[in-house]
Amino acid sequence: MAYASHDADDESWQFYGNEAEVDQNDLILVGLVEVVELDETVAQLADLPLGWHAWRDAKTSPWKRAKMPDEVPGSTLS
Repeated sequence: MAYASHDADDESWQFYGNEAEVDQNDLILVGLVEVVELDETVAQLADLPLGWHAWRDAKTSPWKRAKMPDEVPGSTLS
């Protein structure tokens, strides 16, 4: 996992790897427990507030956090 968001509009979580573009056909709905089983460091994001996102360069890198901008021009993560 390289990117996570905790969406304010529906309180859902989204997780992505390092892929430049995301194919909507590859998206699946899973429980947060399943994501943590794949990558235990995701548990460090449990307190990520609604409307915030987190990212990192590599699995061994620390997570960086920030409030999400209202709109991300050209984003492939929508």
